[in-house]
Amino acid sequence: MVNGFPGPCLSHSMRIQLVLVSLALLAPLNTCPAPDFARQATPAGAEELQLALPVFRVPSIDSDCPLLAIFVDVSDPNRAELEIVFADEDNPVPFLDYVYDADRWWGLFTLDPIPPFIFFDLSDPGGHRVADVETIQFDTSGAPSSGTIQPSSITFPGTFSDTQQFDVTIAFHHTATFNWADFEHVDGRPVIYINTWNHMFSATNNNPGMAMDEFRDVPVYRGTREEIEAMYEAVWTDFGFDL
Repeated sequence: MVNGFPGPCLSHSMRIQLVLVSLALLAPLNTCPAPDFARQATPAGAEELQLALPVFRVPSIDSDCPLLAIFVDVSDPNRAELEIVFADEDNPVPFLDYVYDADRWWGLFTLDPIPPFIFFDLSDPGGHRVADVETIQFDTSGAPSSGTIQPSSITFPGTFSDTQQFDVTIAFHHTATFNWADFEHVDGRPVIYINTWNHMFSATNNNPGMAMDEFRDVPVYRGTREEIEAMYEAVWTDFGFDL
Protein backbone atom coordinates (compact mmCIF):
# COMPACT_ATOMS: atom_id res chain seq x y z
CA MET A 1 0.00 0.00 0.00
CA VAL A 2 1.36 3.43 -1.01
CA ASN A 3 0.07 6.56 0.74
CA GLY A 4 -2.99 4.63 1.86
CA PHE A 5 -3.79 3.56 -1.71
CA PRO A 6 -3.81 -0.13 -2.73
CA GLY A 7 -0.50 -0.98 -4.42
CA PRO A 8 0.45 -3.35 -7.22
CA CYS A 9 0.81 -6.32 -4.82
CA LEU A 10 -2.94 -7.01 -4.98
CA SER A 11 -3.74 -10.10 -7.03
CA HIS A 12 -6.35 -10.02 -9.77
CA SER A 13 -8.86 -11.91 -7.60
CA MET A 14 -8.25 -9.55 -4.68
CA ARG A 15 -8.88 -6.58 -6.92
CA ILE A 16 -12.17 -8.12 -8.10
CA GLN A 17 -13.19 -8.73 -4.48
CA LEU A 18 -12.34 -5.15 -3.59
CA VAL A 19 -14.49 -3.86 -6.44
CA LEU A 20 -17.41 -6.11 -5.43
CA VAL A 21 -17.20 -5.09 -1.79
CA SER A 22 -17.05 -1.43 -2.82
CA LEU A 23 -20.13 -1.80 -5.02
CA ALA A 24 -21.99 -3.59 -2.22
CA LEU A 25 -21.19 -0.75 0.16
CA LEU A 26 -22.16 1.89 -2.35
CA ALA A 27 -25.45 0.24 -3.46
CA PRO A 28 -27.70 1.50 -0.61
CA LEU A 29 -26.62 5.10 -1.05
CA ASN A 30 -29.41 5.73 -3.53
CA THR A 31 -32.02 4.88 -0.87
CA CYS A 32 -30.33 6.07 2.31
CA PRO A 33 -32.66 7.37 5.05
CA ALA A 34 -32.96 11.09 5.75
CA PRO A 35 -34.64 13.21 8.45
CA ASP A 36 -38.07 14.75 7.96
CA PHE A 37 -37.20 18.37 8.70
CA ALA A 38 -40.83 19.50 8.55
CA ARG A 39 -41.63 17.24 11.53
CA GLN A 40 -38.31 17.08 13.37
CA ALA A 41 -36.69 20.50 13.04
CA THR A 42 -37.58 23.64 15.01
CA PRO A 43 -39.38 26.21 12.84
CA ALA A 44 -37.63 29.53 12.39
CA GLY A 45 -38.80 32.31 14.71
CA ALA A 46 -38.88 36.07 14.39
CA GLU A 47 -35.14 36.43 15.03
CA GLU A 48 -34.17 34.08 12.22
CA LEU A 49 -36.70 35.49 9.78
CA GLN A 50 -35.57 39.04 10.51
CA LEU A 51 -32.42 38.31 8.49
CA ALA A 52 -32.26 39.20 4.81
CA LEU A 53 -31.84 35.55 3.87
CA PRO A 54 -30.11 34.80 0.55
CA VAL A 55 -31.63 34.11 -2.81
CA PHE A 56 -29.67 31.24 -4.35
CA ARG A 57 -28.95 30.75 -8.04
CA VAL A 58 -27.65 27.34 -9.10
CA PRO A 59 -27.07 25.77 -12.53
CA SER A 60 -30.20 23.88 -13.61
CA ILE A 61 -28.07 20.81 -14.33
CA ASP A 62 -27.84 20.34 -10.54
CA SER A 63 -31.60 19.69 -10.23
CA ASP A 64 -31.02 16.16 -8.84
CA CYS A 65 -29.47 17.75 -5.73
CA PRO A 66 -32.10 20.25 -4.63
CA LEU A 67 -31.67 22.79 -1.86
CA LEU A 68 -33.71 21.31 1.01
CA ALA A 69 -33.48 23.80 3.85
CA ILE A 70 -31.71 26.66 5.58
CA PHE A 71 -30.88 26.34 9.28
CA VAL A 72 -30.13 29.58 11.10
CA ASP A 73 -28.24 30.06 14.37
CA VAL A 74 -28.48 33.59 15.85
CA SER A 75 -27.13 32.74 19.31
CA ASP A 76 -24.16 35.07 18.70
CA PRO A 77 -25.44 38.68 18.66
CA ASN A 78 -22.65 39.68 16.25
CA ARG A 79 -22.87 36.83 13.77
CA ALA A 80 -25.56 34.66 12.25
CA GLU A 81 -24.57 31.26 10.96
CA LEU A 82 -26.53 29.73 8.09
CA GLU A 83 -26.31 26.04 7.29
CA ILE A 84 -27.47 25.31 3.75
CA VAL A 85 -28.65 21.71 3.24
CA PHE A 86 -28.67 20.06 -0.19
CA ALA A 87 -30.05 16.57 -0.86
CA ASP A 88 -26.71 15.42 -2.31
CA GLU A 89 -23.75 16.61 -4.33
CA ASP A 90 -23.00 14.90 -7.64
CA ASN A 91 -19.50 14.83 -9.07
CA PRO A 92 -19.70 15.02 -12.89
CA VAL A 93 -17.55 11.84 -13.14
CA PRO A 94 -19.82 8.88 -12.14
CA PHE A 95 -17.11 6.81 -10.42
CA LEU A 96 -15.87 9.82 -8.45
CA ASP A 97 -19.46 10.58 -7.47
CA TYR A 98 -19.68 7.13 -5.82
CA VAL A 99 -16.42 7.85 -4.01
CA TYR A 100 -17.65 11.20 -2.72
CA ASP A 101 -20.96 9.67 -1.58
CA ALA A 102 -19.12 6.87 0.21
CA ASP A 103 -16.81 9.37 1.87
CA ARG A 104 -19.72 11.36 3.32
CA TRP A 105 -21.71 8.24 4.23
CA TRP A 106 -19.16 5.74 5.57
CA GLY A 107 -15.89 7.66 5.58
CA LEU A 108 -14.13 5.05 3.46
CA PHE A 109 -11.86 7.59 1.84
CA THR A 110 -9.78 10.64 2.55
CA LEU A 111 -9.89 13.32 -0.12
CA ASP A 112 -6.72 15.33 -0.64
CA PRO A 113 -5.76 18.18 -2.99
CA ILE A 114 -2.49 16.35 -3.80
CA PRO A 115 -2.53 13.56 -6.46
CA PRO A 116 -3.85 10.88 -6.53
CA PHE A 117 -6.49 12.89 -4.58
CA ILE A 118 -8.29 9.86 -3.08
CA PHE A 119 -6.92 7.54 -0.40
CA PHE A 120 -8.52 4.65 1.47
CA ASP A 121 -9.08 5.57 5.12
CA LEU A 122 -11.06 3.02 7.14
CA SER A 123 -10.53 4.98 10.39
CA ASP A 124 -12.80 7.86 9.28
CA PRO A 125 -16.34 7.28 10.69
CA GLY A 126 -17.96 9.35 7.92
CA GLY A 127 -20.86 11.75 8.23
CA HIS A 128 -23.63 9.11 7.99
CA ARG A 129 -25.36 11.13 5.28
CA VAL A 130 -25.06 11.88 1.59
CA ALA A 131 -26.73 15.25 2.10
CA ASP A 132 -24.39 18.19 1.62
CA VAL A 133 -24.27 20.85 4.37
CA GLU A 134 -22.46 24.13 3.64
CA THR A 135 -21.93 27.15 5.91
CA ILE A 136 -22.44 30.88 5.36
CA GLN A 137 -21.76 33.53 8.02
CA PHE A 138 -23.50 36.93 8.30
CA ASP A 139 -21.81 39.77 10.16
CA THR A 140 -24.73 41.24 12.14
CA SER A 141 -22.73 43.43 14.55
CA GLY A 142 -24.44 46.77 14.99
CA ALA A 143 -27.66 45.51 13.40
CA PRO A 144 -30.89 47.34 14.29
CA SER A 145 -33.24 45.80 16.82
CA SER A 146 -36.18 46.09 14.43
CA GLY A 147 -36.71 45.78 10.71
CA THR A 148 -34.89 43.53 8.29
CA ILE A 149 -31.26 42.84 9.17
CA GLN A 150 -28.92 43.22 6.23
CA PRO A 151 -25.43 42.01 7.21
CA SER A 152 -22.49 44.35 6.72
CA SER A 153 -20.55 41.44 5.19
CA ILE A 154 -21.00 37.79 4.29
CA THR A 155 -18.28 35.18 4.78
CA PHE A 156 -17.98 31.84 3.02
CA PRO A 157 -15.79 29.89 5.51
CA GLY A 158 -14.33 27.10 3.40
CA THR A 159 -17.34 27.36 1.09
CA PHE A 160 -16.08 29.94 -1.44
CA SER A 161 -15.77 28.80 -5.07
CA ASP A 162 -13.11 31.31 -6.13
CA THR A 163 -12.90 31.04 -9.97
CA GLN A 164 -13.93 27.36 -10.21
CA GLN A 165 -16.76 26.45 -12.55
CA PHE A 166 -19.52 23.89 -12.12
CA ASP A 167 -18.04 20.90 -13.92
CA VAL A 168 -14.54 21.03 -12.42
CA THR A 169 -13.51 17.44 -11.61
CA ILE A 170 -11.99 18.11 -8.18
CA ALA A 171 -13.61 21.13 -6.54
CA PHE A 172 -11.61 22.81 -3.78
CA HIS A 173 -12.83 24.74 -0.74
CA HIS A 174 -11.77 28.37 -0.34
CA THR A 175 -12.61 31.11 2.14
CA ALA A 176 -13.58 34.71 1.38
CA THR A 177 -15.56 37.61 2.82
CA PHE A 178 -17.67 39.98 0.71
CA ASN A 179 -19.22 43.30 1.63
CA TRP A 180 -22.98 43.70 1.33
CA ALA A 181 -22.53 45.99 -1.68
CA ASP A 182 -20.62 43.27 -3.57
CA PHE A 183 -23.80 41.24 -4.07
CA GLU A 184 -26.70 41.57 -6.44
CA HIS A 185 -29.95 42.06 -4.51
CA VAL A 186 -33.51 40.83 -5.00
CA ASP A 187 -36.16 42.43 -2.78
CA GLY A 188 -33.44 43.50 -0.36
CA ARG A 189 -31.90 40.03 -0.21
CA PRO A 190 -28.36 39.08 -1.38
CA VAL A 191 -28.04 36.81 -4.41
CA ILE A 192 -25.57 33.98 -3.83
CA TYR A 193 -24.35 31.93 -6.78
CA ILE A 194 -23.59 28.24 -6.42
CA ASN A 195 -20.71 27.80 -8.83
CA THR A 196 -19.54 24.20 -8.42
CA TRP A 197 -21.10 20.75 -8.24
CA ASN A 198 -20.08 20.53 -4.55
CA HIS A 199 -21.96 23.77 -3.84
CA MET A 200 -19.23 26.34 -3.34
CA PHE A 201 -20.60 29.87 -3.14
CA SER A 202 -19.75 33.32 -4.47
CA ALA A 203 -21.18 36.79 -5.05
CA THR A 204 -20.48 36.34 -8.79
CA ASN A 205 -21.61 33.84 -11.41
CA ASN A 206 -18.76 31.71 -12.79
CA ASN A 207 -21.08 29.85 -15.20
CA PRO A 208 -22.70 32.58 -17.32
CA GLY A 209 -23.42 30.17 -20.18
CA MET A 210 -25.47 27.75 -18.06
CA ALA A 211 -29.22 27.90 -17.42
CA MET A 212 -29.92 28.78 -13.80
CA ASP A 213 -32.59 27.91 -11.23
CA GLU A 214 -33.42 30.42 -8.51
CA PHE A 215 -34.35 29.45 -4.96
CA ARG A 216 -36.18 32.11 -2.91
CA ASP A 217 -38.75 30.24 -0.82
CA VAL A 218 -36.61 27.63 0.93
CA PRO A 219 -37.84 26.14 4.24
CA VAL A 220 -36.10 27.94 7.13
CA TYR A 221 -35.47 26.35 10.53
CA ARG A 222 -33.77 27.31 13.76
CA GLY A 223 -30.71 25.18 14.45
CA THR A 224 -26.99 24.60 14.43
CA ARG A 225 -24.68 22.38 12.37
CA GLU A 226 -24.49 20.02 15.34
CA GLU A 227 -28.28 19.70 15.48
CA ILE A 228 -28.42 18.92 11.76
CA GLU A 229 -25.79 16.21 12.16
CA ALA A 230 -27.73 14.77 15.12
CA MET A 231 -30.89 14.50 13.02
CA TYR A 232 -29.03 12.58 10.33
CA GLU A 233 -27.36 10.43 12.96
CA ALA A 234 -30.79 9.55 14.40
CA VAL A 235 -31.83 7.88 11.14
CA TRP A 236 -28.50 6.08 10.75
CA THR A 237 -29.56 2.48 11.43
CA ASP A 238 -28.46 -0.97 10.30
CA PHE A 239 -25.06 0.40 9.20
CA GLY A 240 -26.80 2.72 6.79
CA PHE A 241 -28.94 0.06 5.13
CA ASP A 242 -32.54 1.28 5.15
CA LEU A 243 -34.02 -2.08 6.22
